[in-house]
Amino acid sequence: MKTKGISQTRKGWTVSVSRNGVRRTALCKTKAAALQRQRELLSELYSSEHSSAQLTRTNSTITLGDAAQRSLADRWSNVKSLDSVTSYLHQVLDFLGHDTQLAAIDRMDLVAMQKFYIDAGNAGGTVNKKLAILRSIFTDALDDKLISDVPKFPKKIATRALKDRVFSKQEEAAFIEYFQKAGREEGADIFCFLLDTCARWGEAEKLKIWDVDFVLKKVTFEDRKANNLGSVPLTRRALTIAKKYQHRGSGSRMFNVKYDTFKSWFNEGKQLLGIADPRLTTHCTRHTCATRLAEGNISLALIMNYGGWTSLKSVRRYLHVNVHALGACTEVLEG
Repeated sequence: MKTKGISQTRKGWTVSVSRNGVRRTALCKTKAAALQRQRELLSELYSSEHSSAQLTRTNSTITLGDAAQRSLADRWSNVKSLDSVTSYLHQVLDFLGHDTQLAAIDRMDLVAMQKFYIDAGNAGGTVNKKLAILRSIFTDALDDKLISDVPKFPKKIATRALKDRVFSKQEEAAFIEYFQKAGREEGADIFCFLLDTCARWGEAEKLKIWDVDFVLKKVTFEDRKANNLGSVPLTRRALTIAKKYQHRGSGSRMFNVKYDTFKSWFNEGKQLLGIADPRLTTHCTRHTCATRLAEGNISLALIMNYGGWTSLKSVRRYLHVNVHALGACTEVLEG
């Protein structure tokens, strides 16, 4: 015996229903149970179709800008790398458009954005991060039922570890001279302060006057990326720089220049100085500081504490520059 969509098999009564290409099946012990299950499955398909249509009608108009603000307030509001996330997010919005409907963005738009930033000279890892941020916005919107699906994203750009780029003494002097001649004295001070403290940009940007102990000549980074409180002694140059901004008040930030502004100054300086190496970035001040400490025969454990790393593994990449300092080992062994 067979009813439409229901048939008897050796294992029991099978149910099969479909609507608009979506199929549901079930296996029941009796025909009565199969009939009941058939009604339930059909109801589920109609309900799902209605909900999907309603979702498309009512929520597909949410813009990328609005969706980004929702994710920023929820997902990234308390992360340590908020400044970096915000910078990447603004670049994504600038390319795709704040008022673009989120549901209208497709794979080709994502591929175009990826190509645009590659052609603009962004590192592969940087482009991957921008796409990851955009993917998170889509995921959040899908979870909140603001969109019905997420477009297929392009494959990540393959990246390879490159040797850390450092500033030579000549490049350091050239950048300082560039900042000063361009009337960007604070830019020169930030550049030198980063070189001498091994600080990340975010740590220096959030630094307040009261974080500097002018008597003990040290600075405390209270909001380090690694979640550890770190105090480091200041060089004479770094202390002099801190004193220049002491008048701003103990609760004020030491530096007022934002990352995007400094980055534009820095890139302008690279161009004027004829430096085309894409590896040379603001973050290289940190690599330079660690490298110079290693070259000065400072132990990796001390470098780790000075720069706020949480493990020796993070600073072992600076060991290769310290090989000449190992000569004392052979002297002992040969003696």
